[in-house]
Formats: sequence, structure tokens, C-alpha cells
Amino acid sequence: MKKIYLFICLICLIKSLFSQTFVNYTEFSTSGKLPSNYIYKIATDSKGNMWFGTEAGITKFDGENWITYTTDSGLIDNSVHAIKEDIHGNIWVGAANLNSETGGVSMFDGYKWINYSDQDGLISYYVDVIANDSDGNIYVGSSSIFYDMVFEVPEGGVSKFDGFNWTTVLKKEKFLFRGLAIGKEGSIWIGNSLIRDLFADSIPAPYISVLKIDQTDTSVYESKDGLPGVIINSLVTDSLDNIWIATDKGVSVFDGVKWSTYTIEEGLANNFVFDIAIDRAGNKWFGTYNGVSRFDGTKWTNYTMLDGLLGNQVMTIAIDSKENKWFGTPGGVSELKEDIFSSTKKITETNYINLYPNPVSDNLNVLMPGIYPEAGISIFSLNGIEIYSAKIYSGHTEISMSQFPAGFYLIKVFTEDRVITKQFIKI
Repeated sequence: MKKIYLFICLICLIKSLFSQTFVNYTEFSTSGKLPSNYIYKIATDSKGNMWFGTEAGITKFDGENWITYTTDSGLIDNSVHAIKEDIHGNIWVGAANLNSETGGVSMFDGYKWINYSDQDGLISYYVDVIANDSDGNIYVGSSSIFYDMVFEVPEGGVSKFDGFNWTTVLKKEKFLFRGLAIGKEGSIWIGNSLIRDLFADSIPAPYISVLKIDQTDTSVYESKDGLPGVIINSLVTDSLDNIWIATDKGVSVFDGVKWSTYTIEEGLANNFVFDIAIDRAGNKWFGTYNGVSRFDGTKWTNYTMLDGLLGNQVMTIAIDSKENKWFGTPGGVSELKEDIFSSTKKITETNYINLYPNPVSDNLNVLMPGIYPEAGISIFSLNGIEIYSAKIYSGHTEISMSQFPAGFYLIKVFTEDRVITKQFIKI
């Protein structure tokens, strides 16, 4: 009996040593090499580099070095919304600026940028998504109207580039692009989301569709067919060619015959889902308005700021060649990786800072013995919105809380090699 007990203890110890931990990257922690904390898109390439699309350019990270490309480098626009590597290793970037009405697609071969705009055959300068097929064709999705904004372009849809010429796959007025996926058999899945016409006499009824286009048929799936929401945010196909759809009312999956939907009732962190990624083991990862959800087909596991995420609003997900998961938020990038001794490290870090009084009504004291010089400190609401940020130069700082409403908050201290998170209550 004693041997069995020791064996069980050993197994528990090994599992704890190999638990998961977050590594976070912000403008501060990268010394400004990440140009913006607001991450629109993350992608990985075949060389193991990570690419981050931001409002201030696109940044490549090889694990040690950060390189940012902007319009000064040859990029067509600095606001990057789409990133995709083709079968030749070229990086395709979709970027656009509504205010200046400029943008399109940039292709980077490792040395120079080649730009394509609506003058070259794109349907629209505003590029939302990029996908490719096994033959090397590039598909670009463009919107023609935008939520609650007085910005319209004549038409939207899908453009295809075969390496030489651009052709139009789909052209449509009042088209709001929210997803593009290529199936195994060459089917093109296109997500069209809620349209609100500010200039109509009355706002039309919510319209949502997923268009499946192949060589012989164009199928349209709408809410009456089983889609749960009025907003589609992304589409992805799995190894069985099922289509997974992120919506504002949960996640839908279509196997070609029937629809299934997952919501918070099944274990999803939040019903508003921004992005989906699938790892090699077949686990589905969902970026939501309230953290990240992992679904293995049976069990749900959720991660939020309390676990180390930089923000609960997770807008984009990528999985690298080592199966590390990368999450883009409005506050920076979080990497979730397997790390030996990480659980022991996490226990140490949670005790690394002390807050008093907690709950607090007026002034919050943050005590950080042995803190690195010139660290950063931020306060977030539980929905991931940063409401306070400052640099700190000593082991003790005092923050006035009089301007904050009562509720729960997270405080994060950023040093060169870690992010320390604690929760407090304002009364």
C-alpha cells in the first residue's frame, strides 16, 4: 500500500512539473520592438517564425529577434488584418486604412515586398482575410461595407491569384467579410456577416450566410439551417473536412449533413467567439470575448487573465511548429507553452507582489520586494480592458483608486522575464 501511495504521488508531481504556463509580450517587454499592443492577426510560417499583424505594421519574431515592417519598408499599409504563408514560403499580408481608403495585399519573399491593390485586379482595397489551397492559389476576401461606419466601397467578395493573374471568384454588394476557408476538395467556404445599412429607410433584418462554392454547386447556409448567430468571425476546416464557424452566439460545426452548436452551456468561455485554431492532436482552440477555450471533443478547459493571459478579449490564435499556442489581444501577445517546473514558478510569482488594503476604497499599495528597475504596472477590468498603466522604479508604489467604480480588477506587473498577476476588489 505504501508503494502504491508513493507511485501516485510521483505521478502527480510529474504532471505538475509539466503543466502549462503563459509567456507574454507587449511593447514594454519587447522594448518597443513590438510596435503596438493591439494585435489583429497572428500567423506562423514554415521556418518557425511568428508574425504579428498590428495597427502599426507587421512584426516577425524568430524566438530572439523582432523585426517590424511598415510602409517605409514597402508594406502597402500599416494596419494589418490578414497574414498567410503560401506553398513557396512567401508571406502574404492584407492591410488597409479606411480613413485614407488605401490598402490591398503585400507579398514578402524574404527580401522585398510586392504590392497589389484594386488597380491590379483585387475587388476591393479593404482586405479582411487571406487563404490558400494545395495548388498554391491565393484567395483574398474583401468587404464592401462596415459596421456602423460611413465607409463603403462599391463591391466586395473573393479574388483569386494563380501566381500570374487575378480573377474574381465572388462579387457582391453590401458584403461584410468574416471568414474564408478552403476545403480538401477545393470547396471555398465564405462567411458573410450582419449588414446594417445606415442609409436605408429602415435597417434590414439581420442577414448571415456561409456560402460553399465548389466546381459544381453554390450552397447557402443561413440561421434557419442551424447557424446560431448573426455575426460570423472566422471559419476553419478540420482533418475530416468539417467546417467550424465562430459566431457571436457560440461555435457551430457542420459535417456536411448536420449542424452542431457549442455555447457556454457546454463549457465555452463566452458565446462571442473571434477565432478558431486546431492543433495536431485535433484539439479545438477558441478565442472568445472572455478568454480562451480548449475542446478535446469531450472536455472543455478555459483560460483567462487569472491564468496569465494579457487580456480576456482574444481576437486571433496561431499554433507554432512546437505546438505552442499564441493568442492576440488588445493588450499584447500571450504564448501558452509546455514548461517544466512552470507550476512551481507560478506559485512563486503569485506571492511576488503584495496588495494592501484588499479590498481597497481609496489608495492601493503595491509592494514588490526585489522588483526589477523600470518595470511596468497595469490595471485591467475583468473583461480585459486596460484602465491604468504606468512605469515603476521602486519596490513600493501607491495608486489612487478613487476614480474607479466598485468591482473586481486585475493588476499586472511586467518585468523583463515575467508577468505577475493578482486580483483585488474596489469597494
